[in-house]
Amino acid sequence: MHSLTLAQVAVAVDGVIEGDSQIVVSGVQTDSRAVSPGDLYCAIVGERVDGHDFIDEALKNGATAVLASRSTGHPSVIVPLVDGPLDAVILALGNLARYQRTLMEDVVVIGVTGSSGKTSTKDIIGQVLSSRGTTHAPSGSPNNELGLPLTLLDAPVDTEFLVAEMGMRGLGHIKYLCDIAAPRIGVVTNVGHAHVGEVGSVEGIAQAKAELVRSLPQDGTAILNSDDRLVRNMAQDLACKIITYGFNSSA
Repeated sequence: MHSLTLAQVAVAVDGVIEGDSQIVVSGVQTDSRAVSPGDLYCAIVGERVDGHDFIDEALKNGATAVLASRSTGHPSVIVPLVDGPLDAVILALGNLARYQRTLMEDVVVIGVTGSSGKTSTKDIIGQVLSSRGTTHAPSGSPNNELGLPLTLLDAPVDTEFLVAEMGMRGLGHIKYLCDIAAPRIGVVTNVGHAHVGEVGSVEGIAQAKAELVRSLPQDGTAILNSDDRLVRNMAQDLACKIITYGFNSSA
């Protein structure tokens, strides 16, 4: 993560500063137990735990400031409460990651989605690219509205390639993630039946997954599984370069 002042953080997340606006943060952390010196501790309100209850612990562990949705009495950026399913601090992290992305001018972001195989594909791509340059492909499956921003914010400043897994629970979710990460390359592994209940049909799932390649710039590249009919059909009307892969002769 590029170091930022609280003033820069406040502009990025549309927040209000408490304390010294020139305090510098050099990382983000959502777990008070895992805070490192210089981190911005993000006080997320979850279903069972309120991160604001652990602010003192985070500061004791070295946090420089707090990203919160209510006054803390400590150096902080306070974001406004929002209506909807996502906590205000999670949305703020998305905005902060979007700002960080603008500072990563020379980084190639590769987005990976699909009903299955996302994580292993992300890991394989990361291993291959690491032989070419500094690559950030986080372990596990940080592929939602919290995990994707943290992927960008955790990237070292010398990152050249960033591999971002993108999951979905419904229409518009992957587009939201793409608006943050601005991928130049998009990989779609397959379309399965997971999340049919959320979108109504397998075709709806394909539409949601296609948001990745629809978000690519004209000089970007879509990499599509030619063995999957619904993925193959995503090539229609794309302005970017298209590469297909698979076992069939048309790939």
